[in-house]
Amino acid sequence: MSAKKAKIEQSLEFIEGIKRRWMATVDAIVDPLMLIDKDFRIIQANQALAKISTKDIKKVVGSYCYKMFAGRDSPCVGCKLKESISTESTQTFELNAIDNRYYEVTTQPIFDGNGVIEGSLHIYRDRTLAKQLQNQLIQTENLFVKQAQSI
Repeated sequence: MSAKKAKIEQSLEFIEGIKRRWMATVDAIVDPLMLIDKDFRIIQANQALAKISTKDIKKVVGSYCYKMFAGRDSPCVGCKLKESISTESTQTFELNAIDNRYYEVTTQPIFDGNGVIEGSLHIYRDRTLAKQLQNQLIQTENLFVKQAQSI
């Protein structure tokens, strides 16, 4: 084997190692995340998203984000994908998804090497517990107000 061919193989192994480590890092993130194109199709996703959708990661890619994440047939109410792309800015919105879970969704536009928007990275943070605690606090405050008014 020539020295040039050996160097190319070594470079390829190095790049593959970086790719594997990066994918392992992304898959270790507990929050579902996905890279979505302008038409709501999933380009890439992590294992947390595959777990929520109960689909193999290979079946998630190419599917509509709203179908895989929220079990819907159309874009989620309040989705900021189009706004994020048109304004080229980060957007955040609240999403009530499947199983009565609440998510804070951050959408960040992603650009290709030429500065053209390819799509958006969506990160889904489960805020269900915080939402439940907030609702309980509001109910408790309302009880105190009613009790105070009856005195």
